[in-house]
Amino acid sequence: MSDVYKVPILLILFNRPKYISKTIQYLNIIKPEALYVHIDGPRNQEDQDKINEVEVMLKELHTDINVTFKKSNLNLGCGLGPVSAINWFFENEDYGIIFEDDVVPHKSFFEYCEILLKKYSDKRNIFMISGDNGGPMVPQDLFEDHKIMAVNIPIIWGWATWSDRWKKYKFEIEKINFINTFKNLKDFYFFEKIMIINYFLRATKKRAIDFWDIQLFYMLIMNNDQCLIPSVNLVKNIGFDEDATHTKEITSRSFSDTHKIKITKFDYIKSNKSINSRMIYLITTQMNSDQVYKKFLISLRINYLFRRYIYYFYSLKSKINKTLSRKS
Repeated sequence: MSDVYKVPILLILFNRPKYISKTIQYLNIIKPEALYVHIDGPRNQEDQDKINEVEVMLKELHTDINVTFKKSNLNLGCGLGPVSAINWFFENEDYGIIFEDDVVPHKSFFEYCEILLKKYSDKRNIFMISGDNGGPMVPQDLFEDHKIMAVNIPIIWGWATWSDRWKKYKFEIEKINFINTFKNLKDFYFFEKIMIINYFLRATKKRAIDFWDIQLFYMLIMNNDQCLIPSVNLVKNIGFDEDATHTKEITSRSFSDTHKIKITKFDYIKSNKSINSRMIYLITTQMNSDQVYKKFLISLRINYLFRRYIYYFYSLKSKINKTLSRKS
């Protein structure tokens, strides 16, 4: 890379100042020519105090970095907040990198994104480039002699895309047509197709939408778009704690080591039904990579059904107890 990094970067922040210092270190090393910083609004005074800390820490960014700030007066939340930030970013840039405050990238992540953004700018079915293969999501041996794999699932802990791709995204999921969705899930096995459709349907029934990645997954499936991932992990998510909204529990993907990557060949290997189907268990359960890739799929399905049974059993038990307590 040159002394000044040419690819625009969006940093999405909220109320977690303890994660910012490492991110600032990396940004000061690469010195992006254009850095966009979006800070969501507070829910209460405690949030405001932490946001103030975040703003103070951002003053440690190198003075050579051209920073554009946007602060929301209202709290947009974990769904609309990132979406609003990305919309704003692509109103100003044609392509770029997006990551949040708890993602720590390896230095080679930036070169990886720069190279692939240029290489695949005209390949419209490549929706995004992810640096995340923590866990791993896909073991390195399944890449064969390739450095990149195209998968049918969006992996968003450190990623890049183009403004013309992002225009396809819709925050509101339209009413899901079971048959059409089932047909579009052609790169998954039957059982996992049902799992995914159920996953989408549950998302449409939530009153408060505090997520945006499920909509992205749905969009990729319905448009037959793909996400490129690296053979080694390039980003580390360190945001697993009680302050997190969706990453409270530590999993096999938490705090994954990062490694250097050198892209010399640009062709990618396409994931298959087995890989896609197994990745679903890494995303939707607490299983680790060894469990997912070393077991037969039938074992994973039985395990999943058992976990769902336990979940519904205790949910039903809780509802019954609440009903009885109200009557008494």
